[in-house]
Amino acid sequence: MVSIFLRVLLLNSLGLVPYVLTITSFISFNISVALRLWLGPILFRLSQSLTSFLAHLVPRGTPPALIPLIVVIESISIIIRPLTLRVRLLANILAGHLLLSLVGSALKFSVVGRFVLLTQTSLVILELAVAFLQRVVFITLITLYSKE
Repeated sequence: MVSIFLRVLLLNSLGLVPYVLTITSFISFNISVALRLWLGPILFRLSQSLTSFLAHLVPRGTPPALIPLIVVIESISIIIRPLTLRVRLLANILAGHLLLSLVGSALKFSVVGRFVLLTQTSLVILELAVAFLQRVVFITLITLYSKE
């Protein structure tokens, strides 16, 4: 997990270099990472014991009449996890890069260049923090999903 964390943090940080588009802003990269990290533990658990995997879908004390509905709901929540990981990462990274681009283009047309330059510098620092926090959230969610 640490190597994945550092790799994606580096890739996110490369997006702060002017005229460099980070690979984490592409849907295909995000979904491939999320699928691999999500599907691996699921297939491992399925290969170990199918009955314990299926029993995990139904909480204790569930009325027998609700078991089919609960299984469907839990299955859907497990299936959409890579999608939610991908959307979370993509939206936050693209929003930060878009904000930097908009403020950077305002720098070209601004009379008050120092204010915009200070704002741009502040946004770059904020974007570095967002890149780090997104990696922490991504790795934390993957770890939690794999422990379930």
